[in-house]
Amino acid sequence: MAAALATQLPIEQVPVVMGKLQMGYELFSLLAEPDIHPNFDFLALWPLVLETSPSIRDDAWACGQTMVEFWVGKTSIETLQERYQTYLNKT
Repeated sequence: MAAALATQLPIEQVPVVMGKLQMGYELFSLLAEPDIHPNFDFLALWPLVLETSPSIRDDAWACGQTMVEFWVGKTSIETLQERYQTYLNKT
């Protein structure tokens, strides 16, 4: 993961991306349906955690809402970006 972060992200985005991944793992631990998501899928979340918004607060809220939907089975991998944008536009 460190190699991917080092080669794909500007240094100033690393703390935000790491925070989103940590939030995602914590949400996974709390909410994931084992039948739907037996393992934490880092690659599924990668495009979502790379999304950024000018407001870190709005970005974290939209990302968290999207991850909750994903882990409880209401959103598929294919619609993560769309759901994130929907939540971001609500702020």
